[in-house]
Amino acid sequence: MSALKFDLSTHYRTATQDAWEALARKGLSGVDLRTPDGLSSRGLYTADDAPGAPFQSAHVAQPVICARIISADPRAANFAIREAVEGGAAAVRVVLDGAAQSGDFARVPGEGGVAIRNCADLESLLEGLDFPEACVTYEAGACAGALATLLGQIAAAQTSALPGLRARFGHDCFAALAKYGSHPGSLAQALSEAGDLAAHLTKQARDLPVAEIDALPYHDAGATPAQEIAAALAAGLAYLRAFEKAGLTIAESARNIGFRLGVDTDFIASVAKLRAFRRAWRLVLEACDPNAAFPPTYVSAATSGRMLTRSDPHTNLLRTSCAAAAALIAGADALTVLPFTSRLGASRQAQRLARNIGLILLREAHLAEITDPAAGSYAFEALSEELAHAAWAAFQEIEGEGGLGASLMAGLLQARIAAARA
Repeated sequence: MSALKFDLSTHYRTATQDAWEALARKGLSGVDLRTPDGLSSRGLYTADDAPGAPFQSAHVAQPVICARIISADPRAANFAIREAVEGGAAAVRVVLDGAAQSGDFARVPGEGGVAIRNCADLESLLEGLDFPEACVTYEAGACAGALATLLGQIAAAQTSALPGLRARFGHDCFAALAKYGSHPGSLAQALSEAGDLAAHLTKQARDLPVAEIDALPYHDAGATPAQEIAAALAAGLAYLRAFEKAGLTIAESARNIGFRLGVDTDFIASVAKLRAFRRAWRLVLEACDPNAAFPPTYVSAATSGRMLTRSDPHTNLLRTSCAAAAALIAGADALTVLPFTSRLGASRQAQRLARNIGLILLREAHLAEITDPAAGSYAFEALSEELAHAAWAAFQEIEGEGGLGASLMAGLLQARIAAARA
């Protein structure tokens, strides 16, 4: 008896690449396939589009959900921290008010964040907190150095008010300049201050990273992904130089620098942005010292504020969920989800939902249990590679203008971001 033969190739006509591309474009129903940076985003990606080896180096992230604390009164902020950690957050981001961040104390106290002016305020903020596993990141802007001094004074006094919390000081003089248009004192002085603090803490073997480069001011102003990455790279390089000048090695300097990038509803672009940034920052470090063993780069992600709407704010829950998923898939070390009512004022319910979005994605969707799940995807790999090249070119443009500080002071980067926004 002869064997039964069944050949599928005789029943279907061969589909061409062009035919598949046409179907993909039809499914996109006229969507513009160019990225904000002008990169050509194809409707269909194949192995020919991938850059070869998997793009992302193996970064194993153990992400934490971070709650944003903006209560004006330090005691109210203390309660908000307790509530956030007890509700599942493993980190909190304490946002200081606009007066402290800008260095302009003519501003209304408590506007936009917590009003910290002295040791008593800081003790009220931290009183009774005992969460050894939690990490406090301060969004301090221009007053990061003064904040570190206050924390040092409290620690030296050995008061019971200072808990054993891990902390990140959040020093970023460039973000303060970009956000508020001015900076008290010179940028060189601020960088020197950060370098001295990093050298002091490193000498004491204290794991208290000094700088966290915040790319959100550029993102919120309308920067493209490449512009956002470029600004972060330029700021990071300036801090590397300042820390090296203070006597740290490149590896020690890198350990004292973290980054924060924005993610939004452009899911593929958000994943690619975080992956492209890690690649580009690694190139910066290797250019500084090709033989050094660098620690993993700390990259925090925050859902975009510019994508949120005032009208029918419940639709923002879908937007923040999409952006949060992109951040976790891209390997973010920490995730901050903005409350869906952020443009109207964040209620306790909105803050709880924001926290729970991240927790559900972590604990029920298990998005962080695979290292770089986007690796090998033709679309993610190709866009990550192309975005890294575009960001590197934008970074070189900023360096050619004298660095990020000089570019901001001359209004050059702002002009390019304004054009992108338009």
